[in-house]
Amino acid sequence: MGKFVAKSVDQAIEKGLHSLNISKDNAEIIVIQNDRKGFLGLFKKRCNCRNCS
Repeated sequence: MGKFVAKSVDQAIEKGLHSLNISKDNAEIIVIQNDRKGFLGLFKKRCNCRNCS
């Protein structure tokens, strides 16, 4: 189990799957926070995902 942060949901999922060395079919993925662009590039937030397997 781990928490992974990236610029997008897809990147966070791939990062977690690669780190845990499992396939997407065998993973339970929870998106904690979606990425946000922010206003004029300010206040942007990265995506947080948790892989529970």
